[in-house]
Amino acid sequence: MTLAVVAKLLAVFLTVALGWVAGRLRWLGERSATNDPARVLGNAAFTIFVPALLFRTTVRLDFAAMPWGTLAAFFVPAVVFLLTVYLWQRWRGRDGVAAPTVRAISATFGNSVQLGIPMAAALFGEAGLAIHITLVSLHALVLLTLLTALVESDLARAQPQRAAWGATLRATLRNTVIHPVVLPVLAGLAWNFTGLGLHPVADEALAGLGAAVVPVCLAGAQTPRNVRPLSAKPGETWKIRWDRSDDFKGDRPDWRKWQPKPEKFNAWSWDNQRNTGVRDGMLSI
Repeated sequence: MTLAVVAKLLAVFLTVALGWVAGRLRWLGERSATNDPARVLGNAAFTIFVPALLFRTTVRLDFAAMPWGTLAAFFVPAVVFLLTVYLWQRWRGRDGVAAPTVRAISATFGNSVQLGIPMAAALFGEAGLAIHITLVSLHALVLLTLLTALVESDLARAQPQRAAWGATLRATLRNTVIHPVVLPVLAGLAWNFTGLGLHPVADEALAGLGAAVVPVCLAGAQTPRNVRPLSAKPGETWKIRWDRSDDFKGDRPDWRKWQPKPEKFNAWSWDNQRNTGVRDGMLSI
């Protein structure tokens, strides 16, 4: 059993290494304003292959055989640890209103999709993947919603002029559900409860798409990103322009030198103007 696990781990590392080599040798093309291989791989994984795998696995779940004790052994301590970090950071109160929530999610929310799903599928097969997918859905639905409620409550107390955090929480809950990871899980659960099962043709198609998750996610994990600016051309030399740097003077970043709302990446989005500030000459996130 130990040798089998070692062999699977070696296969995982070889796939990651292949992604790194492919990026370094530009096998997937030169990164430019119109071509970003890492982004293409990531988008393909999150919008096509991962949803197919999640939906098929959830449809085939046997809830009577699920090890609920194992799930509770992971999830209950995760929530307790999240709340402990949050309360500790609030008690310290040094680094800004949103800092307790940011550090709580950093301490508890791992890369359970791009790395977690391939590792679970490669090492433990469909049985292990079923448990992992249940944890992924709990992560996204419960942990993110809880953390959003906490940070919006903190921001509402610090900024009374803000809109009611309840409305923001409802919008965030909707965005959490309309998500390339959570939505196929919920759809699969709904289909599972009907008892209809999958047509053999649909099952074969989803199995084929799901088989691409492990190589695409692992190879994409080490495809070099942001090596040079998007506008860079081969042979160009780039230098730091100190006159364009932000020295973080005042109480907020110099938004002439930053992107307030960068482009979304996969399921992630940013709201820099709300989530950043300047304190003691340093950027606070």
